[in-house]
Formats: sequence, structure tokens, C-alpha cells
Amino acid sequence: MIDRKKIGAFVILAFLICPVLGRAQVGITNGLTQEKVCKPGEAFQSFITIRNYGTTPGDVRIYQTDYSFTFDGKSYYDPPEKAGRSNAPWITLGHKQLTIPGS
Repeated sequence: MIDRKKIGAFVILAFLICPVLGRAQVGITNGLTQEKVCKPGEAFQSFITIRNYGTTPGDVRIYQTDYSFTFDGKSYYDPPEKAGRSNAPWITLGHKQLTIPGS
């Protein structure tokens, strides 16, 4: 059963980086895990900050997957809403593709 008072949102983001001349170095600066205690029906907004440490623009593709694991250490990244306790219906991604300018 899901504890509705404490919602831990693990958003798995995968980044496909297509650098120009191989100099784009895009990274996440504030971590992927966002956790917030909410009441039923309450909403909150959070951000994942991305920075290009390289000198040329870098294209980034963002997508969501369901993450699950087993006792023997296997991890699974399935399509959204495939897992029984998927968070996909209540998480919205702001963008699906971005170009991050170089520093």
C-alpha cells in the first residue's frame, strides 16, 4: 500500500548527449532525487538543474521510465506505467528535449 502522506518521487532521467565537436559536457548539478511530504491531493513542483560545462551547445533528451529492482540486485527500467506502483501518472516533465548552450 502506498503511504499517501510521504511521496518519494524518483524520476529516472536518461540523457542522450549529441555534442558538437565532442566538447559539450552536460551534467546534473542538484541530483535526481526529489522528496517531499504531501497531503492527499496536494501538489508540488521541483526542478532538476542541468549545466553544460563544455564550450559548445549540447542536445539533451529527457524521458521517464519505471524503475524497479529485485532482492538479488537486478534493476529494471520499464516503460512508464508498466510497474504496479508507477509514479508516471502523477509526474509531468516540463521538456522532452533541450539544447544547453556552452559556457
